[in-house]
Amino acid sequence: MSSPRGRLSDLFLQCCAPCTCHRSLTPHTSCLHFSTQLLGAVWNWMLYGVLIVQLYVYTYHFQGDRKLLKLLVYVIFFLETLQTALTGADLYYWFVSGFGNIDHLVDPHLSPFDWPIIESIVSLTVQFFFAYRVWILSEKKSWWLCMVICVVSRSRNSDPNSAACSLH
Repeated sequence: MSSPRGRLSDLFLQCCAPCTCHRSLTPHTSCLHFSTQLLGAVWNWMLYGVLIVQLYVYTYHFQGDRKLLKLLVYVIFFLETLQTALTGADLYYWFVSGFGNIDHLVDPHLSPFDWPIIESIVSLTVQFFFAYRVWILSEKKSWWLCMVICVVSRSRNSDPNSAACSLH
């Protein structure tokens, strides 16, 4: 009788057996690549739950905020909701509708729109808002620090390699 650890390693080796129908996927990198996509989506959904709680707390406790700030919060929440839904659609395409079809796993489906575009819009908006808050809290004296934050934020979001790394 084999140990549970031996059975798990046998199962892993079966999962990562060389594929004869698609030569570009190597055994170990394909399993690691697709398992990280699944784990990343689960992490994304968990953080989306945290975001929902944060939105509830914000809506309940900060009812007196300016309309523009409330609009910014709800737009960011909408974009994060859209990104989470597109991630779910990607996972459904890769792992459910394309079960057993390696070509589905290679096709990026919605992820070229999902990660680089939405993530850049959200991160740039949040980082510029952070720079604005630093400027306000410093009583409009540390404009140089705000400029550094804006320049670093802009250069990070305009880097083509950051978008390309998100695309498989």
